[in-house]
Amino acid sequence: MAVIAQITIGHIRILDVNANPNGSVSAPKGSLASDEVAAILYINTDGAMAWSQVSGASSLDPRDVFRFSMFHNVGVTGGG
Repeated sequence: MAVIAQITIGHIRILDVNANPNGSVSAPKGSLASDEVAAILYINTDGAMAWSQVSGASSLDPRDVFRFSMFHNVGVTGGG
């Protein structure tokens, strides 16, 4: 599991990841993680390492969330 890239908007982060972040990635509560491999969007539920799949997101390509944020040019940083 790796963080490919991330941006910070206010007190949350939007992350581009290559697997389910649950149990391996820490982020503020409400942060979003876009699994680019499985095309699943996750939300951080505890401000630590608990992530849940966003319900109803099956028709949304979560990579678009990250691309939209990058389009708005908000401090993109590399992950790893």
